[in-house]
Amino acid sequence: MTKPQSPPRPSPRVAGSSRAVETLWAKLLRNGLGSRPETLRIAFVSPLPRQGTTTVAASAAVSFARSVNSRVLLLELTRRRRPGLARMFGLRRSPGFWEVLGDQEAFAHSVQPTAVPGLSVLPAGRPPRDAIANSLVVRAPQLLDEIEARSGAVLLDLPALFPPSDALVLLRGVTGAVLVLRSRKVTRGVAESAKRVLGDLDVPIFGVVLNRYRPVGPSWLMRDPWLPKT
Repeated sequence: MTKPQSPPRPSPRVAGSSRAVETLWAKLLRNGLGSRPETLRIAFVSPLPRQGTTTVAASAAVSFARSVNSRVLLLELTRRRRPGLARMFGLRRSPGFWEVLGDQEAFAHSVQPTAVPGLSVLPAGRPPRDAIANSLVVRAPQLLDEIEARSGAVLLDLPALFPPSDALVLLRGVTGAVLVLRSRKVTRGVAESAKRVLGDLDVPIFGVVLNRYRPVGPSWLMRDPWLPKT
């Protein structure tokens, strides 16, 4: 008898980064969002592409699954030809979200477990041509409602807000959003524009993650003076 294979572990980059976002979840849980985690649908979104949103969303999903006694599903909703979520968790790329949305594959056959207890992942899959994707994406909010009803907490890895993208449709019905900004790559004006877009959509901002932040100054200046030297 062959021994069943255990789900692959997330990459060290994701596992290590998850510790950095634990303070985010601690704040959300203190504010009462953890009382019914199965009702949460939280979007991770950035103003511009290449801000590290997928890495932050994956790390947050690992941390959240460890923090709450509930199932957590991480969805990757992008049209990129080489999406990164499956690679981060060592999973197959497809079928995924686009195949489920297009009725080409059942949700139960597309979602994949991970080595993190309670955490499952639905990667993006293979996006169709833009003309077909444009007609399909309007059905996404209804599909997300159905997925949420049977999957517990749902975390969404969304495409960037600018230029206008599928994110404007996929943000409908979310409980709130976490805004991901890459340090020194996003101007204050762009960040404020993203805030206005979320406000126009009545999407509360649960937190802001400043990705790849590097403090400016000598290391001794960044230490807490009251801590003993190690």
